[in-house]
Amino acid sequence: MTVGVIGTGNIGRAVATQATDMGVDLFPVLAALVQWGDRWLGPAGVEMQHRGCGGAVRAELRCDKGHSLAVGDIDLVARPETAS
Repeated sequence: MTVGVIGTGNIGRAVATQATDMGVDLFPVLAALVQWGDRWLGPAGVEMQHRGCGGAVRAELRCDKGHSLAVGDIDLVARPETAS
């Protein structure tokens, strides 16, 4: 059964829970919120680490050309209208 950001399925007799595609797309938002909370509210009892090297995971803004962005680098513009 898949509803929203979490889905479940059977693996043999066990039930597995995993992120749906929607949940995977939401993950950077959650990582950014954890990072924000650690900075402004104090470190949480857990942290996210890269499984490959143990480095701390952090959210970062990038454009689709790969440039790292600061808030002052971003403009909010209207999207072109699309035909309906």
